[in-house]
Amino acid sequence: MKRLKQIIVIALVVVSSLNANAQIGSTYEDVIRNYGKPERSKIINKRIKSIGYDYYFSVSNTKEIPCVRNLLFMIKGDSLEACSIVVMTFELKNINSVINFVKKKNFVKTGDLKWMDYSKNIEYSINKDDEYCRLVKFLL
Repeated sequence: MKRLKQIIVIALVVVSSLNANAQIGSTYEDVIRNYGKPERSKIINKRIKSIGYDYYFSVSNTKEIPCVRNLLFMIKGDSLEACSIVVMTFELKNINSVINFVKKKNFVKTGDLKWMDYSKNIEYSINKDDEYCRLVKFLL
Protein backbone atom coordinates (compact mmCIF):
# COMPACT_ATOMS: atom_id res chain seq x y z
CA MET A 1 0.00 0.00 0.00
CA LYS A 2 2.86 2.39 0.86
CA ARG A 3 4.49 1.68 -2.52
CA LEU A 4 1.19 2.43 -4.30
CA LYS A 5 0.96 5.80 -2.52
CA GLN A 6 4.52 6.63 -3.60
CA ILE A 7 3.71 5.77 -7.22
CA ILE A 8 0.58 7.93 -7.12
CA VAL A 9 2.51 10.90 -5.68
CA ILE A 10 5.24 10.56 -8.32
CA ALA A 11 2.64 10.34 -11.10
CA LEU A 12 0.90 13.48 -9.84
CA VAL A 13 4.18 15.41 -9.76
CA VAL A 14 5.09 14.30 -13.29
CA VAL A 15 1.64 15.23 -14.62
CA SER A 16 1.82 18.64 -12.88
CA SER A 17 5.23 19.43 -14.33
CA LEU A 18 4.16 18.35 -17.81
CA ASN A 19 0.97 20.39 -17.47
CA ALA A 20 2.93 23.53 -16.63
CA ASN A 21 4.90 23.31 -19.88
CA ALA A 22 2.07 21.95 -22.01
CA GLN A 23 0.79 25.40 -22.95
CA ILE A 24 4.04 26.63 -24.52
CA GLY A 25 3.56 26.25 -28.26
CA SER A 26 -0.18 25.47 -27.91
CA THR A 27 -2.83 27.33 -29.85
CA TYR A 28 -5.44 29.42 -28.04
CA GLU A 29 -8.13 26.95 -29.11
CA ASP A 30 -6.15 23.98 -27.75
CA VAL A 31 -5.65 25.70 -24.39
CA ILE A 32 -9.37 26.51 -24.08
CA ARG A 33 -10.31 22.96 -25.13
CA ASN A 34 -7.91 21.37 -22.62
CA TYR A 35 -8.21 23.75 -19.65
CA GLY A 36 -11.60 25.39 -20.09
CA LYS A 37 -12.63 29.01 -20.02
CA PRO A 38 -9.98 31.18 -18.34
CA GLU A 39 -10.71 33.05 -15.12
CA ARG A 40 -9.12 36.19 -16.66
CA SER A 41 -8.70 37.49 -20.17
CA LYS A 42 -7.42 40.81 -21.53
CA ILE A 43 -5.75 42.44 -24.50
CA ILE A 44 -2.38 44.09 -23.80
CA ASN A 45 -1.09 46.82 -26.15
CA LYS A 46 -3.40 45.64 -28.98
CA ARG A 47 -0.76 43.02 -29.84
CA ILE A 48 -0.96 40.47 -27.03
CA LYS A 49 -3.88 38.50 -25.61
CA SER A 50 -3.40 37.27 -22.05
CA ILE A 51 -5.53 34.59 -20.42
CA GLY A 52 -5.17 33.55 -16.80
CA TYR A 53 -5.95 30.51 -14.71
CA ASP A 54 -5.73 29.91 -10.97
CA TYR A 55 -3.31 27.06 -10.47
CA TYR A 56 -1.49 25.03 -7.81
CA PHE A 57 2.16 24.62 -8.80
CA SER A 58 4.06 21.55 -7.55
CA VAL A 59 7.47 22.69 -6.35
CA SER A 60 8.31 19.33 -4.77
CA ASN A 61 6.83 15.89 -4.13
CA THR A 62 5.01 17.22 -1.09
CA LYS A 63 4.46 20.93 -1.65
CA GLU A 64 2.12 22.84 -3.95
CA ILE A 65 1.82 26.61 -3.91
CA PRO A 66 -1.02 28.69 -5.35
CA CYS A 67 -0.34 30.95 -8.28
CA VAL A 68 -1.93 32.62 -11.26
CA ARG A 69 -0.77 31.22 -14.59
CA ASN A 70 -1.06 33.67 -17.50
CA LEU A 71 -0.57 32.54 -21.07
CA LEU A 72 0.33 35.16 -23.66
CA PHE A 73 -0.56 34.95 -27.34
CA MET A 74 0.67 37.39 -29.99
CA ILE A 75 -2.12 38.88 -32.12
CA LYS A 76 -1.48 38.75 -35.88
CA GLY A 77 -4.30 40.34 -37.88
CA ASP A 78 -7.49 38.52 -36.94
CA SER A 79 -5.80 35.49 -35.40
CA LEU A 80 -3.59 34.50 -32.48
CA GLU A 81 -0.19 32.85 -32.77
CA ALA A 82 0.73 29.89 -30.57
CA CYS A 83 1.51 30.62 -26.92
CA SER A 84 5.13 31.67 -26.52
CA ILE A 85 5.17 33.10 -22.98
CA VAL A 86 3.81 31.73 -19.70
CA VAL A 87 3.97 33.92 -16.59
CA MET A 88 3.31 32.28 -13.23
CA THR A 89 2.73 34.77 -10.41
CA PHE A 90 3.29 33.73 -6.78
CA GLU A 91 3.18 35.53 -3.45
CA LEU A 92 6.66 36.85 -2.68
CA LYS A 93 6.94 34.57 0.37
CA ASN A 94 7.24 31.63 -2.09
CA ILE A 95 10.25 32.95 -4.03
CA ASN A 96 12.74 30.51 -2.46
CA SER A 97 10.52 27.53 -3.35
CA VAL A 98 10.25 28.78 -6.95
CA ILE A 99 14.01 29.36 -7.24
CA ASN A 100 14.77 25.92 -5.77
CA PHE A 101 12.30 24.30 -8.19
CA VAL A 102 14.06 25.81 -11.21
CA LYS A 103 17.54 25.01 -9.85
CA LYS A 104 16.59 21.33 -9.43
CA LYS A 105 15.74 21.11 -13.14
CA ASN A 106 19.45 21.30 -14.04
CA PHE A 107 18.91 23.98 -16.66
CA VAL A 108 21.91 26.06 -17.73
CA LYS A 109 22.23 29.22 -15.62
CA THR A 110 22.55 32.17 -18.01
CA GLY A 111 22.33 35.11 -15.61
CA ASP A 112 21.01 36.32 -12.28
CA LEU A 113 17.76 34.35 -11.80
CA LYS A 114 17.82 33.22 -15.46
CA TRP A 115 18.14 29.70 -16.85
CA MET A 116 17.90 28.04 -20.24
CA ASP A 117 16.40 24.67 -21.13
CA TYR A 118 18.23 24.09 -24.40
CA SER A 119 16.40 20.81 -25.04
CA LYS A 120 13.08 22.68 -25.39
CA ASN A 121 14.47 26.11 -26.29
CA ILE A 122 12.72 27.71 -23.30
CA GLU A 123 14.21 30.49 -21.20
CA TYR A 124 13.19 30.70 -17.54
CA SER A 125 13.54 33.86 -15.49
CA ILE A 126 12.36 34.92 -12.06
CA ASN A 127 11.61 38.51 -11.17
CA LYS A 128 10.01 40.11 -8.15
CA ASP A 129 8.48 43.27 -6.78
CA ASP A 130 7.27 44.20 -3.28
CA GLU A 131 4.41 41.67 -3.28
CA TYR A 132 4.95 39.02 -5.94
CA CYS A 133 7.53 36.89 -7.69
CA ARG A 134 7.04 35.74 -11.26
CA LEU A 135 8.39 32.72 -13.05
CA VAL A 136 8.48 33.60 -16.74
CA LYS A 137 8.85 30.88 -19.37
CA PHE A 138 9.66 32.23 -22.81
CA LEU A 139 9.80 30.08 -25.94
CA LEU A 140 12.72 31.32 -28.06
